[in-house]
Amino acid sequence: MYNIKNNIYKNFHVPYINVVKIFWNSNGDRIAFIGEKNSDFELCTIDLKNGKYSVINKLNPEDIKSLSEKSIIWK
Repeated sequence: MYNIKNNIYKNFHVPYINVVKIFWNSNGDRIAFIGEKNSDFELCTIDLKNGKYSVINKLNPEDIKSLSEKSIIWK
């Protein structure tokens, strides 16, 4: 991940073969993403300060198809 404002690059290690979608929070302190692992999908968050990620929920492939192609920002 690259922060253009501060010119900082961060590498976050997560155990997924693919990141399907990234959701930005308006405070800029964390992101959420959907990761794919062994054909399973999980909704996760990453704390941008300490790099720790947490699994929020497991998702079905049908849930992924229903997401819009637009970027999503949450508060």
